[in-house]
Amino acid sequence: KAVAEPEPAPAPAPAPAAPAPAESIAADVDARVKVAMKARDKVLTSTLRLIKTALASAAKDAGVDAVGDDEAVKVLRKMAKMREESIDMYVKGGDEDRADAERAELVVIGEWLPALADEATVRGWIQ
Repeated sequence: KAVAEPEPAPAPAPAPAAPAPAESIAADVDARVKVAMKARDKVLTSTLRLIKTALASAAKDAGVDAVGDDEAVKVLRKMAKMREESIDMYVKGGDEDRADAERAELVVIGEWLPALADEATVRGWIQ
């Protein structure tokens, strides 16, 4: 009798990639919330929900269904600035755990922010 060899276990599914950048920021955030929830990533899910809420609030204030990318970047810059200020306050207050949590949120928010020009580039533009 030939002994049947056990079938190899299926390879784990690859991690889902972020949606194509051609999507609007709001649509990308929506899609990534779902992916983060399925991955049970609490920190990422929480941060993405904060972003989604801020974008929805901005849309409501503007009287539109969804904000465009330009407005979304403004909202994200404001959120990033708030996180940077919070990090400074927490560090000065000696609360590194909260500062680390704010840093994690800042990393997620920064994924949709265009890189700002460095000082040397700006000086080159001025001259």
